[in-house]
Amino acid sequence: DSSLRTGHAQWWKKDSSAVQVLPRVRVTKHASDDTKHAFLLKVSNPTLGKIRMRLASSKYSGEPVWDEPSKTTSLLQNILLDIFTDKHVDAELTTDVVQGLTPTDICELEPAEDSFLELGQSANDVPELVSMWDATDVLSNSQVSSEGLKASLKLLATKNSSAWFEIVVLESSKAKGVDTSSAVPLEMQIEVGNGSWESSLVQPELKDGSG
Repeated sequence: DSSLRTGHAQWWKKDSSAVQVLPRVRVTKHASDDTKHAFLLKVSNPTLGKIRMRLASSKYSGEPVWDEPSKTTSLLQNILLDIFTDKHVDAELTTDVVQGLTPTDICELEPAEDSFLELGQSANDVPELVSMWDATDVLSNSQVSSEGLKASLKLLATKNSSAWFEIVVLESSKAKGVDTSSAVPLEMQIEVGNGSWESSLVQPELKDGSG
């Protein structure tokens, strides 16, 4: 129990790190051609409360260099791609592809649903835009190119505790190695408030002389 780890005579204090849960993100469909990649991302709410969120570009520039913490490396090593097959890859992070990318619309995800209540329901019970989404068609109709927009990101649909996002990115010229994949940084922005317990952990910055 995290309440027992905060000190003698302070049993009522809970360690908030024990309840920090983020939405799950996974790729459900994808396709590539010689110049760009299209992905359909599914974001699911695993919590018992509503979540308002959106996706945007990120300023993440890589992991710190172990002997020079002030520097970062764009080579991301041993990234887990598939938890079932235990597939790992190395990837070259390309930040310029998503720079200036417009954030998606904000969506609201309902609380997580009970898996047992879904037994017997159709596995294809998803919005029509999702079931009809074809990565090959998206690639052929995309405006993403080396001369113009290098990436596009949008909210496709939402239903209950899930949301689907479409992202198209230009192929990176950095990843030259045969065994190296390319990667782009994205940021999940979660709105905190509406009386949720998380809002009590976020306080406005106090200016000098205020209290």
